[in-house]
Amino acid sequence: MYYIIILYTTEQAITNKRVVFKNGLIARKTEEMNLNRVETVEVEQSILGRIFGYGNVKLIGTGSSFVIFKFVEDPLEVRKSITEALSE
Repeated sequence: MYYIIILYTTEQAITNKRVVFKNGLIARKTEEMNLNRVETVEVEQSILGRIFGYGNVKLIGTGSSFVIFKFVEDPLEVRKSITEALSE
């Protein structure tokens, strides 16, 4: 039940200008990063993640800032979309 609540109260988005991660039901945590500040895009997948097609995408920005998208379906496709948005 706990994981279902987390699933429905988490929002992850990539726009043409920024990357946004929001989660929380009562308390809310929001992380945002301008897309032009992203330096590195990393994909982390466990063995089960590779089998079932999920993983984490970590965006590292200038300085020590970072945003992690957790349990993303098809993280390699998400990384591809981010790198295409960065090249535009």
